[in-house]
Amino acid sequence: FYDGNLYVTGADGSLNQLDAVTGASQWTVSGNFEGKPIISKKTVLVKDSTKGLCAFSLSGKAQWCNNNISPLNIGGTLSVVRSRFIDKNVFVQDTKYNLYKVSLVNGKEQWTVSDILPPANGGTYQNIYITGGKNSLYAYNGTAVVKINTFGSVTVISKASANSYGGALCLSGSETTLYNLNDAFNFQIIDLASGTTSTVTSSGN
Repeated sequence: FYDGNLYVTGADGSLNQLDAVTGASQWTVSGNFEGKPIISKKTVLVKDSTKGLCAFSLSGKAQWCNNNISPLNIGGTLSVVRSRFIDKNVFVQDTKYNLYKVSLVNGKEQWTVSDILPPANGGTYQNIYITGGKNSLYAYNGTAVVKINTFGSVTVISKASANSYGGALCLSGSETTLYNLNDAFNFQIIDLASGTTSTVTSSGN
């Protein structure tokens, strides 16, 4: 949803802009689009199963497609986070545990983080959840929380057994602490300086 309109992919592979009130179609672009489009900087980003990551203007005009990221590997989760150094970029994960920083302006990759700590048991693929700070990203992938700097360098902040963290990371205003709600509905506080984690146990969900 953005500025009174909905952006959705259709069963026929189309990308559509719909009036949020009436449901009337504003425009349709044919293709092999799938998943949930996202909006950033007045740009519509969506996965195409043959062309990779694609960008359109709010009027439906094609801007670019990046097929260097294998369309079959894109995990379906596009992440846009607010931060000083990542304001004009989108972050894309794939099913090979790679994380890409892609320019919103031209679709070019800025850097790639490979094998970003896949689950230790080699089991089911899990989404990489991202939250942004002034100079770094903080990502969670099911077994660890990591810090990724401007150039794509990764530092492990906190490791734990699979699924001990949830995916809802929130960075404090002072950028010294991450807050997280785990799968057992327990509230966790992660100190970014030391990596230590304290847990507040919930009485229920």
